[in-house]
Parts: sequence; structure tokens; C-alpha cells
Amino acid sequence: MTEGKKFLSLLQVSVPPETALTVTAQVKILEMLGFITNGEMARAIDMTVAMIPANTTGTLYGFLGFLENMIKNHPDSNKAHHDELVTVLKDLKNIPDINLTYGMFLPICDTLLRTYHHHKKQTKDTKEEGTTKPRSRSGPRKRAAAKKA
Repeated sequence: MTEGKKFLSLLQVSVPPETALTVTAQVKILEMLGFITNGEMARAIDMTVAMIPANTTGTLYGFLGFLENMIKNHPDSNKAHHDELVTVLKDLKNIPDINLTYGMFLPICDTLLRTYHHHKKQTKDTKEEGTTKPRSRSGPRKRAAAKKA
């Protein structure tokens, strides 16, 4: 179990799910889980959080905006990431904005952690194979051309 997963598990058992999540707590949790790794981004976030009143409740739309900026400013993000993000955000804008609770936010963090570690493992495996590009699958046309040759 990773340190992030241990921290998340501790929060899940120690904080009642209906407890309102503040913006400050949201950011601190994401930092503790290791999602805020860029030093410049961390400084900007710290300055922003310092200006937000400590008891400000986090909202779904606020979190999505925060997540969108994190992804867009991440050094490894690319056009495919941005396009996928736009698609997801369009779908989510159809639901009403709500105040976040720990019971809503922590499962989101769990999913983000699992996705992050899965992506990290795939990247490591790909680099170990000697290529940074994913292997392409041969489609029916390529197999048919190979049989003719």
C-alpha cells in the first residue's frame, strides 16, 4: 500500500462522510496524495489558498476547475489529455453544482490515485521495453497485407 493510499484510508475511517470539505482541505489532501508536484504550481496554489477564507466550502465545479488547471499546466500533459478533459467537463456541466463532502471527495481521490499509479506503471513498463511510444496493434488491413507479402 502506497503512502498516499494509507493517508486516504486514514481519512476515510476518521472523518465522517457527511463532513463538509473546505477548499483548503481539498488542496491539502491533493498535496498529501502527491498530485501537486510542480513547484511553480504549488506556490501559486498556496498564494490562492491564503486568500480564500478558511471555512469556504469546496464545490464540484470549483474542484473541476482546479483539476482542469492542474492537468493543463502539468508538464507531461498533451493535446489528447486536454481533449479528453474537455469531453468530460462538458458532460459534468449538465449536473448541478454541489458542495463537496469528504464522502464525495475521497472516492474521487481514490480513483485519481489508482489512475495515476496505473499510468505511472504503464509509462515505466513502456520505457523498460526501450520505447516511449505505446505499441500499435495490427489491424485487419495490416494482417491482410502481411499475408499477401
